[in-house]
Amino acid sequence: MQLMTASTSKDQGSDSTPTSPGTSTGIFQSKPHSHIGHSCLQSQPQQQRCLKNHEAHPPLNLKPSVDKFTDIIKIILEQPFWADSPPVVSGSKEQLLHEAIAAKSVGSCNSYFYKCRQFIKWLVQCKIPMSFPVSEGIVAAYLSHTNSTSRSDSVMTTTASAIKWLHSLMNIKNNPIDSPIVQQLLISFRKRLHHPPVQKDPLSLVQLNQIVDKFAGDDCSLMQLRTACYVSLKFALLFRHNEIAEIKANHITPLPDAQGIKIVIPKSKTDIFREGNVAFLPTSQSFYSPYVILTRFMKQLGISIGDDQFIFTPLTFCSASNSYKRTQNKPLSYTRSRELFFDALKAIGVEDVKRFGLHSLRSGGATRLANNKIPEELIMQHGRWKTTTAKNRYIKRDLTTRLQVSKAVYN
Repeated sequence: MQLMTASTSKDQGSDSTPTSPGTSTGIFQSKPHSHIGHSCLQSQPQQQRCLKNHEAHPPLNLKPSVDKFTDIIKIILEQPFWADSPPVVSGSKEQLLHEAIAAKSVGSCNSYFYKCRQFIKWLVQCKIPMSFPVSEGIVAAYLSHTNSTSRSDSVMTTTASAIKWLHSLMNIKNNPIDSPIVQQLLISFRKRLHHPPVQKDPLSLVQLNQIVDKFAGDDCSLMQLRTACYVSLKFALLFRHNEIAEIKANHITPLPDAQGIKIVIPKSKTDIFREGNVAFLPTSQSFYSPYVILTRFMKQLGISIGDDQFIFTPLTFCSASNSYKRTQNKPLSYTRSRELFFDALKAIGVEDVKRFGLHSLRSGGATRLANNKIPEELIMQHGRWKTTTAKNRYIKRDLTTRLQVSKAVYN
C-alpha cells in the first residue's frame, strides 16, 4: 500500500519555487550581518576584526518573525530606554533590539509576539492608556480575562511569559509579572485549568519492523523509502522532528574503520547556545538497520555525504517517469511528516492512529533502551534530554520489568 494516491498536491511543494541544488531555503537559515554594540567605540581595524568574529557565529535569522510584528517593535522602541538612547547607539538600536530578541528561539519569539499583540489589543479595547510598566492591577485583570477564555494552563504560562518578556525588552526592572499578587493568581489559574497530560503510545519494535517491511521493499517508491527512513532513524536516534528535519547530507560523516556514521544535529531544542549535538549510527547488514535504509534512501535520492542538501524534503510525482523526484531543497514539514506516519500506521493495520504521534517514535526508542537496561545517563545523552523528569515521560516500562521490582522486595 502506497502512502499517497495519484493526488500528491500536499507533497509536491507547488506553493513554493523549486531551488537549485546546493541552495538552502530553510526557514531558520542564519545570514551573517554586522553587529554594532561596543565595537563602534573602537578603531576601524579593531571594529572590522570584531565584526568578522561576530560573523563567524551569526545569530538566528529572526527577520521573518520581526517583520510580522512591526507594531510590537514600534511600541518597544518608543519606550524611554530606546527612545532616549545615546547618539552612539541611536543608529543601531533596532539591530540591538533584534539581538536581544534573538536570545529566545524563533518559535518562542513568534508565540510571545502573538501573545503581546493580544495583550495590546485588549488594552486598546478597554481604553486603558498604554503606559509601561503596566500596573500589577491591569496585568492581573488581563490574566483573569485570559483565564476565563482558556482551556489549558499552558496558555496562562505563555501569556505571563510574553508580558514579562515584553517588559524586559523595554529594560523595565520592576516587572509586574513578578509581583506577589500576580504570581499567586497565576498559580491559582494554572491549577484550575490543569489537566493531566495524555501521553501518546510508544511505537513498538514489532510495529517499526512492520513499517519497514511494508515501505522499504525492493520495489518500493522513493516516497515509501523516505517514510521507512524517517521512521527508523527517529526511532533509533530518538530524534525530535525539528532535529531530523534540519539534517543535511553535509552533516553526516563516516566514522574510522567503517564503524558507522556520525550525524551532527544542527538544531536541537536543548542546545540553547547552538554548540551542536551529535548522534552515532553503527554499520549493519540487517534489512531493518536504519544505517542500511538511510544508505539506500540517499542513493535513490541522488545525494551523497557532504552535499548541501536536506535529507528529508518534499517530493513531486513525475508522470512521465512514473516516479517521485525531489525538486526543492527545504525540510519536510511537521504536518506532512505526521500525515505520512499515520498513513504508515494504517497500512500495517493500526485502527486508532490517534493514540500515536511523531513523539511515539522517540518514546518507542527510549522505552526499548530502558527495558533493555541501558544506563540512564546514556539514554539521556542519546536522546538529548536535559532532565531525568523530561526523559521519564517518554519511557513506558514493560510488565516484566514492573514485576521484577515487586519480586525484588521479597528477595
